[in-house]
Amino acid sequence: MSSLLLTNQVLTILSYILSIFGNFRYLIFGKKGPLDDEDPFHLGITPFTANIFFIFIFWLCLYGVQLAYIIQLFYPDSRGTTSLTKITSTSTRLSVSQVVGWHFTSFNILTFLWAFLFSKNHYILSELIVVINFFNILALFAVHKTYKIQRSDYFFLIHLPTSSIPLAWLFYLLFWNGAVMFHFHENLAARILANIFIWNFLFVPVFVLVTIKDWSFGLANSYLMFALGFGQLGIKVFALQWIFAFIISAVLFFFSVVVATGSTLANIGDGDEHVPGTNTENAPLLPS
Repeated sequence: MSSLLLTNQVLTILSYILSIFGNFRYLIFGKKGPLDDEDPFHLGITPFTANIFFIFIFWLCLYGVQLAYIIQLFYPDSRGTTSLTKITSTSTRLSVSQVVGWHFTSFNILTFLWAFLFSKNHYILSELIVVINFFNILALFAVHKTYKIQRSDYFFLIHLPTSSIPLAWLFYLLFWNGAVMFHFHENLAARILANIFIWNFLFVPVFVLVTIKDWSFGLANSYLMFALGFGQLGIKVFALQWIFAFIISAVLFFFSVVVATGSTLANIGDGDEHVPGTNTENAPLLPS
């Protein structure tokens, strides 16, 4: 069992490094990076092209919380046990590592593959990788229900880096990579479709906010729409896409804050100071 845990830890670290290398090597400092005239963030000037500066900040935040997740795998909590044990049904770090860790590792490896394929103009293959990765994280999100982790510190250390933020990114990436693949920038009809498709970024997060009250997913999508709004504003001033993006961002931010505040106040009223979410039924990662 210890060898399996060690293997998981090593692969987690290697996949993290690989993901960072892929994003910086192929998308930032590559032949078609932002320092080049044909950087992929402006490739095709698609209706889903976001501002690279804000996307860069998004990934810095994601890598930051991912690093926190990795570090905690090697350190016990104040009671002498690993910080992950309190949220598992078996009270072992290995059980959480087995459940969450492989999805985390797969996400980073697939992120590297996407960056490589996208930078090489293999847009169909890169979209396929995005779809696979999307279902990888969706399985973690829906099946293992990390959004129901009760303690707020574990919620931030586990759910954010492994589930909600990666899922928000992949949801956006499905449309951006798809827009490049289908040349959405080349005709008016495609841009009209983009004006319709963008509302998915309101309906899906709002559905998540209403049904499972995961405010972190709402905030992540709000930020990505904010980045998209600035990106579209720099591409085409007289257009609807950036207006829609900013509207969606503002609405999602408002409702996410309302849900987060309401959940916090409700939990304080119930005498539970740790819980960032609400319903805890049927959460496989939670103690019964």
